Amino acid sequence: MCHRTGIFSGRSLSSNRIRQPLGARRGGFIVACSGDSVVGYVVGASAGGEGMIQSVAVTPSLRRRGVGARLMESVIGRLSEKHGRISLLVDASNEAAIRLYHKSRFSETGRVIRGYYPNGSDAIEMSRESVLHHRNQR
Repeated sequence: MCHRTGIFSGRSLSSNRIRQPLGARRGGFIVACSGDSVVGYVVGASAGGEGMIQSVAVTPSLRRRGVGARLMESVIGRLSEKHGRISLLVDASNEAAIRLYHKSRFSETGRVIRGYYPNGSDAIEMSRESVLHHRNQR
């Protein structure tokens, strides 16, 4: 079993916020492990009739090695089973995350939330349609 270590910088989730999605009926928490250590996570939830990716993090030494892409693929697959649309918010200054989300077929919706993050950065809303959900509806 993986354990959480102090590997995430900046806006990582506290232990209490990690436990909450594990027990939530409307959400889920997926971790990536290396040995017995957590090296990444993603939190997804149902909100207002659509899927929402609430948080994604990968340990700095493993970024740009596909860990984030695999986490995104996994949470998108799970959320797509129930939802036709999946959305997320991203820090407007986080170019690496925006590239990752574009590769996962997310597009900017045009919605910007000014000063959303504690550092004063704006949040950009991105979303994608779920092909799997539409197939399941037929």
